[in-house]
Amino acid sequence: ARARRIPLAPPPAPSSLTAWRARARRRHFLLITLIVMSTITALIYASVLPRHLTVERSVGLGLSVLALVALMCTAMSDPGIYPRHSKPLEDSWTYSEYAQSYRPAGVIYCQQCQVLIEEYNHFCPWSGIVIGKGNEPFFQVFITSTVLALLYDVVIVSMILHGLAF
Repeated sequence: ARARRIPLAPPPAPSSLTAWRARARRRHFLLITLIVMSTITALIYASVLPRHLTVERSVGLGLSVLALVALMCTAMSDPGIYPRHSKPLEDSWTYSEYAQSYRPAGVIYCQQCQVLIEEYNHFCPWSGIVIGKGNEPFFQVFITSTVLALLYDVVIVSMILHGLAF
């Protein structure tokens, strides 16, 4: 005897108030990320780095500003939202119970954002948005510039604290 498969019940559609609260909570994470990154940058370049090191200041601030701009571009760009379809447009499409839609391969339903996303990567709490086909390049610039800014700041601060000349 073959076991009968019980289909998953789709999640209830959120009320407009619930959806608004979820979007506001995601925006709070973005705001907190922006404040933390800006504060760390300001503390390092206002209180630790001597004012006469203009080239070092410019490089570090440039990396930090690039990271903040890339974060904003990631958060404000379309991640690759795919429209919902009540009928498959091709034979290879599958039905998603959660999305209540047919979708092609490579399109995933994001439960946090409650949309279908092309080339879904992950939901990023720091930007408050899902990372997908549309904003992946901005996200890569954000990650790269943040790591470079962090490494640069650590090297510069450690050189200053240990009295090493430039």
